[in-house]
Amino acid sequence: MKITRLHVTAFLGAATAIWAVSLWANGIELSGELLAPFSLVVGALAGGWAAFERLVWRCRWLHGWFVKRPDLCGTWKVTLQSSYIRPGETKPVPPITCYMAVTQTLTTLQMKLMTPESSSVFIADHVRPSPSGEGYQVIGVYTNEPSIHLRDARISEIHQGALLLETHGPSHRPDALTGKYWTDRKTVGSMALGSRVKARYSQFDEANREFSAAASG
Repeated sequence: MKITRLHVTAFLGAATAIWAVSLWANGIELSGELLAPFSLVVGALAGGWAAFERLVWRCRWLHGWFVKRPDLCGTWKVTLQSSYIRPGETKPVPPITCYMAVTQTLTTLQMKLMTPESSSVFIADHVRPSPSGEGYQVIGVYTNEPSIHLRDARISEIHQGALLLETHGPSHRPDALTGKYWTDRKTVGSMALGSRVKARYSQFDEANREFSAAASG
């Protein structure tokens, strides 16, 4: 849930009302002039929250005690192994290289997995400290949309799935994630996210060119 100016106004209004009642109960005289800065304070708090929500929360010194959420932003290189067997074949598809673009704020998270044949996006997500006490877990439910040509050929269909990822490395900005996933096609698989770049790409070919250029350079 994203905190908006309306929420800030409501919270501050409730706090002001409680403060006023407390002053009145203690015999302190109240006047309308005390409310004159209300809109200014609301604007300042709303602006401050917007900055914190989008940028400030990523500061390393806030992590661990004030912020408990890993910074996953960017595009990751992914190695994916699936148990999926194509129609007419007898063995699972071989491991593939794909890419995961992550767009994130303090309260929102979107992860888009891009393969040569399809893309997956989150429809629900949850981030929590890992039960192991090290790093975080990212839990997501996603929808996968294969290329229209593959759907026409009945090679692959739109499906849903769930995944569980564990972060590794610095808790505030991990350098790797590993995990597993399940789909309603009754397939399972594993994935490993390694290197990443700051840019967020929306297509497989774009990301592939960037990582290929970085590797050759």
